[in-house]
Amino acid sequence: MEDDGDEIIETIPVFLSKSLANNLHVLQFPVVNQQSNFDKSQVVNSCVKPLTQQIKIDFALNTASKNYDAFKGDQLAIAADGRKSGSNNRDKNKNDPKPTFRSGRMDKQSYLSSVSMQNVERFCVGVIRDGEMYLTPIKGIYQMRPSFSYFDKQDKRAKADKKAEDGDGGDGEEEMKQVTVKFARNESEKVKKAREKSYNYISRMGAEEPWCETMWYPASSEMASMESQKLLQSSSNFTPDVLNMDSKSYVDQLISDSSETKKDPSEALAELNKVISNRKAKSLPLADQIKTILLNAKVVPFSLIQSRVTETNTDKLLRVLQTVGTLLRGNWVLQSELLYPENSVSSINGVPGQLMTRAREYVLYKFSHQTQINRAEIQQRTQLPAEEAKEVIASVGKLTGKVWELLKPIDRDFEKKYPELVQRQQLYWNAKAEGFYEMEMNKESKHSSETKKDPSEALAELNKVISNRKAKSLPLADQIKTILLNAKVVPFSLIQSRVTETNTDKLLRVLQTVGTLLRGNWVLQSELLYPESSVSSINGVPGQLMTRAREYVLYKFSHQTQINRAEIQQRTQLPAEEAKEVIASVGKLTGKVWELLKPIDRDFEKKYPELVQRQQLYWNAKAEGFYEMEMNKESKRVRKRSHRESK
Repeated sequence: MEDDGDEIIETIPVFLSKSLANNLHVLQFPVVNQQSNFDKSQVVNSCVKPLTQQIKIDFALNTASKNYDAFKGDQLAIAADGRKSGSNNRDKNKNDPKPTFRSGRMDKQSYLSSVSMQNVERFCVGVIRDGEMYLTPIKGIYQMRPSFSYFDKQDKRAKADKKAEDGDGGDGEEEMKQVTVKFARNESEKVKKAREKSYNYISRMGAEEPWCETMWYPASSEMASMESQKLLQSSSNFTPDVLNMDSKSYVDQLISDSSETKKDPSEALAELNKVISNRKAKSLPLADQIKTILLNAKVVPFSLIQSRVTETNTDKLLRVLQTVGTLLRGNWVLQSELLYPENSVSSINGVPGQLMTRAREYVLYKFSHQTQINRAEIQQRTQLPAEEAKEVIASVGKLTGKVWELLKPIDRDFEKKYPELVQRQQLYWNAKAEGFYEMEMNKESKHSSETKKDPSEALAELNKVISNRKAKSLPLADQIKTILLNAKVVPFSLIQSRVTETNTDKLLRVLQTVGTLLRGNWVLQSELLYPESSVSSINGVPGQLMTRAREYVLYKFSHQTQINRAEIQQRTQLPAEEAKEVIASVGKLTGKVWELLKPIDRDFEKKYPELVQRQQLYWNAKAEGFYEMEMNKESKRVRKRSHRESK
């Protein structure tokens, strides 16, 4: 290329990140002004249709604003549902029992997605941080537009009413018409594929596919912060500095692979690093320099890494270090995915890399909460052969007597100097904790002689033998789980007195990930009490049905102080024993009705109104499904009664 005289102002390193490559979608909203944008809006519900790739997001409208026309909002709600859509004004004779606005007023605005372009492989999301650019490929781009489906409901209802009026005014006997019967022809694959690509077929499939509710995490939440960090993770492949090699060295590098089959890539990488001189190692990219150090030294203090790399900027070094290393008690270890790549196998028994990675993550998790671990316990939890279990533990630990300890002592100075890194790593382990907890419970259940045992009972028995001292050594989320499981309905003040965390904001933040707010008190989330793979201990009811029934019980208790077991059993279609178990998880029998175990905590509700409002929005999103469940049972009862009358 000819030199046109342009001066190079700056050279920016570019890294390719694939951590979110299969899950990164871009949503484009209508352009608004800087003062009022969607970043500040509150999301009350979000749904997706995975097959037809549609997204729907409901944003809350501030009905208390002076700019909100309350009269018009009421009129729009009536136009959508044909009646006041509040819970006290339901018209069960209408054809469409699903209220669009359950509060009786237009309190939300829906946005529906449309695919803006098909081929998005050439687009990336770029993040520039400290003079470096990180690119992540995009899976899809969607344009979000306001949805006015409530007007369609108004038109459909008007047509239905008109048709009903015309039918009432007729003679009562339909005119006979000639009907032509047609039979579908056998389609070839080519014709079938062409038909499936047609607009009518896609529209019909989109209308028939049900919406699946999703969890929405605000941009300021911890989960969103953890996911956004993945945008800064570069590719994990180990690439030697081939650009600085001569032709002979490059050819030697290409043909130097070992002929051994099923060789562990971590061993091959270690052998390669043994022959890399200190001078050559420092010519590698910064990420590869750090990988080499962590691979050879296993557990490394930050000061040692700092002295062995060419980078002098501490902030940049720490940023790159987080993409290839894991912080463990103030020291750094190589990430498990880099030590055991996905397509690798262990050198002894050929265990797949995914299982080795999962086992090592569990070992790191255990070491992050305790100073000693037992090999037999790790082998039992991870189900690895003895040799692989020992290899995984030895990657960060040393045998001292009959237990394993970390290779390096805890670096308290680093933890005090960089508390935000420690907190971020703790958030990572908190996110992983539930999976490890289920893994431990699954292994416990294998040693139990009881069949179809309720996981909540097994968990309760486990917690009975956990001492108060050991319980407080658990991660904060697990401490809260133990309290909610044993006490069922717990005031916030009691939780505060039983956990080690003194920061109220952090405690509330973690509490919302495992608990549900119910009349000012807290209860364990239904999904944690009845995991998806579990069954009830009496009649073997699947965990999903138990979860759905308990959510309905919590919903009823959030709106009334007493409930009836027979009604719950009828609505949820559970056996009598399971219906009683679900209600007893938060209630007590008083006479012939069930009441909450604890009185309403008005003080907490007054102190944290935003939490109460957030929980109410959650129930509003769930209400439509519960309303349909009630209507289905109601219609079945009406049909049975009319059948008896006809006889």
